Amino acid sequence: MNIALLSNTYWPFTGGVPVAVDTLANELMAMGHRVIIITFTDADGRDDPDYVYRISFVNFPGLLNSGLKISCRNQWLWNLFWLLDTSLGGRVAVSAREQIRDVIDKESIDVIHVNQPFGLGTQALKLAREEGIPCVYTFHTQYEHYLKGILVENPLISSIISHHSYRFANKSDYVIAPSEAIKELLIRHRVTSPIKVIPTGVRVHTDTGGQAVRKTLGINNNTKVFISVSRLSAAKNVDKIIHAFSSIHSIKPDTHLLVVGDGKQRKSLEKKAGKLGVANAITFTGNIPRKELWGYYAASDIFLFASRYESQGIVLTEAMAFGLPVICLDIRAARETLEGTGAFLVDTVDEMIEKGIQLLEDKYLMSEISRRSRQRAKAFDPQSLARSVFNIYESLSRHPVGIPYFQHSPVQSWEA
Repeated sequence: MNIALLSNTYWPFTGGVPVAVDTLANELMAMGHRVIIITFTDADGRDDPDYVYRISFVNFPGLLNSGLKISCRNQWLWNLFWLLDTSLGGRVAVSAREQIRDVIDKESIDVIHVNQPFGLGTQALKLAREEGIPCVYTFHTQYEHYLKGILVENPLISSIISHHSYRFANKSDYVIAPSEAIKELLIRHRVTSPIKVIPTGVRVHTDTGGQAVRKTLGINNNTKVFISVSRLSAAKNVDKIIHAFSSIHSIKPDTHLLVVGDGKQRKSLEKKAGKLGVANAITFTGNIPRKELWGYYAASDIFLFASRYESQGIVLTEAMAFGLPVICLDIRAARETLEGTGAFLVDTVDEMIEKGIQLLEDKYLMSEISRRSRQRAKAFDPQSLARSVFNIYESLSRHPVGIPYFQHSPVQSWEA
């Protein structure tokens, strides 16, 4: 089967969606299928494999940063402008549908699989309807939450985001939800397209040793290392992790925190670490290539996670594969992912501090949670999960597809 995966974000951009797209593509190719990835031109493409196609775009922020003055009296209109900017990743496709059509025709694509309801996703769904090609949509992101902190709080903007996401799901032939929590959310918003829960599979190299990373960073072998892996943005709550670690470090000085990832909050987080007196006990690594990331997990002892909104939490699965006990903010998707591991789900910074110290003082508990975590990670075998996705493709190829894109959607909910 010839399969096209479309995503507004792909390498060198780091995040859960590029990981999900890359993992699925590799597993489907290993099964003998032809897979192409269509994305935007973030990179020059010289290092791309031949199955990656990049679509031209105009950079919205480039206009805003060029000195162009834009006046808008209505705050919600200004917010809407930023919504369009942000939801497209700061890009507007130039003749995207025709560029996508050229690739689809060239590769004789049988199934289109989109990963965002904006940008390339919108154009791909319209094209799928025109060409009679099945279209699958993975609902990775709750945009009404993801964009908080970027947009001024506005019920209308939140409703627009929410409505479009769920309307798009209803226009798709099949929707994949990464967790039961997301499936329930879709049903609550009256999505009537078929929905199947298939989390993102994770293939990690757990035979990677962590000693080289510790040596490079100057961390003693006896030091207990906490690690956080995420984008450094407000929604990820990394400031809470730094606050918790500072208290743990004051009680257990032979500890260190690795903050893996980058983002707009990095400078403010580094300042916070300095103010709390733990700058020397925290290493901000920036973005780490995935091939090197495994060494950072292997060098660590405990995983900290404080994100408010997750559809699955891929990094939780990665941490489990390395046998790391997890202390995590208590959200529904995390509960699903970590089920049966004995991981600590907390509501406050004080609880995170308490559980961190408890783990450091109880070697048996650390060992037991580590064992359970490795066992649980096997449920996220990427090959078996990719087969589940392919079964959806195969079922759609046997049945007529397509609701005209501009036909009225049954979604009526305008809830945020």
